[in-house]
Amino acid sequence: MIEQNKNYSFNEGITVAPEGCDEEITKQMIINGMNWYLDNPKATPVLSIIYECYGLSTENNDDAKSLIEAIKKNIPSHTYEMLKTAVMHVLFAQKYGWDNYQKIIK
Repeated sequence: MIEQNKNYSFNEGITVAPEGCDEEITKQMIINGMNWYLDNPKATPVLSIIYECYGLSTENNDDAKSLIEAIKKNIPSHTYEMLKTAVMHVLFAQKYGWDNYQKIIK
């Protein structure tokens, strides 16, 4: 079950997990990343996307490394696909806002 945060929860019916991956864990990873931004409001994670390998990213600074670690925090098991999805969703939601993010992915 998703550990509900006072600031972040998903609207009913929204799915984010890649096919074959655990929905609840992927959502928790996204919430972890959003909570990291609450704790680090001045952070500027820099990730490089490797376009030759769809969605693969590398962490280019300490903020990016910290964000990735926060996304994985208390997640006992995940796939790379889930991590990649969580990172992309967190960066999008951080840029455009949680409410807009949910409207777009609905």
